[in-house]
Amino acid sequence: LERAVLDSRRKSRVVVARLSSARLVSPQIMDHRGMPDHTIQACVIPPPVEPRLLLGVSMAFLRQFARDAGATAETLTVELVQQVRDRTALSGQSLAESLVGSVADNAPLAGPATLFVSHAQQCSFTKMLDALDEFVARERLESTATFFWVDAFSIRQSDVANDIAQIGAIERQIGKVVMVLDPWDKPRCLTRVWCLYEVVHCCIVKSDTFLKFTMAPNEWGLFKRAVASDPSAVERLVQFDARAAEATVEDDRKMIMRLIESQFHVEAATVVRIDPSGDHIDRFNRSLRRTLSATLTDVVNGMVGCDKCKEALPAVNKAARVGLDDEATPSPVATAR
Repeated sequence: LERAVLDSRRKSRVVVARLSSARLVSPQIMDHRGMPDHTIQACVIPPPVEPRLLLGVSMAFLRQFARDAGATAETLTVELVQQVRDRTALSGQSLAESLVGSVADNAPLAGPATLFVSHAQQCSFTKMLDALDEFVARERLESTATFFWVDAFSIRQSDVANDIAQIGAIERQIGKVVMVLDPWDKPRCLTRVWCLYEVVHCCIVKSDTFLKFTMAPNEWGLFKRAVASDPSAVERLVQFDARAAEATVEDDRKMIMRLIESQFHVEAATVVRIDPSGDHIDRFNRSLRRTLSATLTDVVNGMVGCDKCKEALPAVNKAARVGLDDEATPSPVATAR
């Protein structure tokens, strides 16, 4: 998203203006001056989603796209975005739109998105596909009925500012978000503000959006070996801080941090049984760590032939409980299948 936004002229002003025009609801969210912050209010209750923005693409298409582009394990997703622009320049549609009605091996190449993919474009494209394949297998999803919402393919490259203004509503409509962790011990996505922007919509109060994590098989292998030799290694995955998240444009970072602040105030933390101590970033970090830890627990429990890995469970469970009351009810984000 970030690279695409950079290519859209005056993107920050356009995005904020677009968000500010969205429908407002009460109670209003106030900015640092005590005035209604319409930008954040619009993020919380976004305008209705255009149906075209709910289209995803199949894994068969993504694999064929990678082959046609000559992508290798070293090819970054951001390097392929220009090819998407070239293919859609005349139509002005998203690539997903242009694929509606197309089939391969009697299976559609595009359809209503079933998974929203949160990922860092600065990471390997083929590793992202490997990670998604791993997720589909682990969750026992029907591969031909699974369509992935990937920003480069589901957004109109000719109208990026308008489309990204609806990200929150898109996620909620799809209802399922999977974040790709690469590399396993220092996920790039957890250092990018736009990825946090996607994740925060899953963690907010009253959100029923499913959020889970996945990695490419080779990253899971590295994770397994690291945990087998040192169970405490699992804690590396929860040692991140949203304060360190980066954005090329400072206005983007500020806008997203305001969104986090609006959703993780003390009263909201009490509702979802998150330790209210610290500031809003601390509370957001705890919520995201809880979700990540829940996925890790599932994975470690499912590891076969790795008794040593089971020793990591106390560390995983400890991380999962950080910032939770003893009698806390697990949130939908952490437990949704």
